Amino acid sequence: MNWEALEALGTVAGAITTVVMLVYLAIQIRLNSRTTQAATEFEATIQLSNLHKRFADDPELQRIWERVVAHETSLTEAELAHFLWHMTIAMQLCQGVLDQYQRGNLSQSTWNQWEKTMVGALKLPVAYAWWSQRVSGTYSPDFYNFMDDALAGDTGQSPTPVNEFMRQYIEVSKQSDAEDSDI
Repeated sequence: MNWEALEALGTVAGAITTVVMLVYLAIQIRLNSRTTQAATEFEATIQLSNLHKRFADDPELQRIWERVVAHETSLTEAELAHFLWHMTIAMQLCQGVLDQYQRGNLSQSTWNQWEKTMVGALKLPVAYAWWSQRVSGTYSPDFYNFMDDALAGDTGQSPTPVNEFMRQYIEVSKQSDAEDSDI
């Protein structure tokens, strides 16, 4: 074998090695993207659960929420502040989740949970009045526009007060018991 043949063989081996490395790199990038998306999905779910946990852990926030959902207008300044600080935190988290969704790191179904929760809350008169004030610098203009479009296009209902939920639950339970007794 002469030097020219060895040089050609080395060139072919180098090309094959380059292709193998590129394939390996593509596989690693895809795996990393899936891992990033899975971690983002999990974190978004945890954050939404933590928002709900705030209600479970804070009887005062539960009471205020029920009054807001019932469209009571006689909230004290302290109650209103407590509620609006909760909304501020929730909407800041929502803005971050929307950013991850728009970057492709979050599934449509996870984003839909967030959007439904936030739009439902913003449909409450107190929350909508607060949202409409556009507190300067709190959220990006793109986020305001996105949520306004979601509010305009939403045909769902505002959250149900607990007493109404319980009334509906009792009715469904009675129907279920009646069906069970027919068997």
